Amino acid sequence: MATYAIANPASVVRDVFVDVAEVEQVFLSNDGDRGIAALIVIGEKNYDVLQHIFDLESNIIKALPGTPINFDVVIRDGRPLGEIVNPRGRLLFQR
Repeated sequence: MATYAIANPASVVRDVFVDVAEVEQVFLSNDGDRGIAALIVIGEKNYDVLQHIFDLESNIIKALPGTPINFDVVIRDGRPLGEIVNPRGRLLFQR
């Protein structure tokens, strides 16, 4: 009988984004029937960083087949996060 490793979505998302220095925080929440939602927080708008994040999101989707996942990127632009959005879910990491 074959043994299959089931990927933990929180571990996958955390492990992918933790090495991106510009990512300040990542939150993960359950979106009910819609799957899970990841909120990625960065400090400033940088198109190269955004493109890198979008590429990593694609990698996460491929690593979690059958798991619907929605991504949102919040650009703080010097503002406290609480002034922009009230993050929900579990904080996976922060810098």
